[in-house]
Amino acid sequence: MPTDPFKSTPPVFPLTQLERMISGQPPADPLADAETIDQITPLGETPDSILALRAPRFMGEKSAEFEAVRDTFISLEDLFLEMEHQRAEEKADYARLWMPDADTTDADSRNRKKAEEIVNRAIEAMGGMDRLLQVRDIHTEIEIYNPRDFLWISSGERLFYQGRKFMENLLGGQTRGYDGERAWAYRYGISRPAHTELLKRQAERWDFISRFKGEGIVLHYLREVTLAGGESAHVIIGESAHVIQVDDRKYGVLREAYFSPTSHLLIAEKQHGVLTRVQEYRTVDGIKTPYEVQRYFRRFVSRYRFNTRFNTGLESSFFDDPGERTWDSNSMVALLGVR
Repeated sequence: MPTDPFKSTPPVFPLTQLERMISGQPPADPLADAETIDQITPLGETPDSILALRAPRFMGEKSAEFEAVRDTFISLEDLFLEMEHQRAEEKADYARLWMPDADTTDADSRNRKKAEEIVNRAIEAMGGMDRLLQVRDIHTEIEIYNPRDFLWISSGERLFYQGRKFMENLLGGQTRGYDGERAWAYRYGISRPAHTELLKRQAERWDFISRFKGEGIVLHYLREVTLAGGESAHVIIGESAHVIQVDDRKYGVLREAYFSPTSHLLIAEKQHGVLTRVQEYRTVDGIKTPYEVQRYFRRFVSRYRFNTRFNTGLESSFFDDPGERTWDSNSMVALLGVR
């Protein structure tokens, strides 16, 4: 009879198991003799190989078998720790800058003291510290010179309130300000992005005292130079000037200031490569104030006039966020200034 290729082969059982299946009784022979039983490990003892694979006894404990290999790459935790160390070092450096100088005879101390003396003489030349401290608000109307038509045209206004609030109205329906807590900006009544840090700095650095003796200001005398260029009301060609570095560490601004050794007034400032030079001072309420200013850019020169008034009675609410304007006639008249 041919073999069925699809029929499975019957299993081959050992003799002991086959007898047990046929009889239904356990085999008569014991499964293990006495010598085998003596070789079995007692229950009270556990081999070391088993102990190494046991579950961790405490939370977070890892066995030797499952302990992960240390990652050789920089982890986020390492980066965060490094950032914290850097912040601690920066704070320590900042604290050292404000610590009293134990050595008042070194070169840095002498330069700081000389720069402070120059600024103090400028304050006296402007009208004195007491008179400057009496200013509560400032309203400045700005004019720019049009060389094509040989005319001065209005370009906007700036208003300051006690070194806490600021507002600026410019051409093109632009207005922006800082109300003491947050900044706002609009163009033709439509909200625009406001640079909070910039407007806050303009609000706080609102007068000569705050710009040269305010919080976070560090002065350093640099050198004495001879100015070149056109003649102004307080500087003639070839006159020397004291140059001091003004480091505004609160807002991260660095500039150079030029003071006349004869009039003791501020005659120029340089920031980001742009030189701003005072051409004329005018006395307003007993305070000498910059009136005509020239700005020397790389390819052209701009001329400005500042008509300044002090203590005009501005209210604090005047600097609040005006909000977006509607298109009704009253709002458009207030916005554009025309009827």
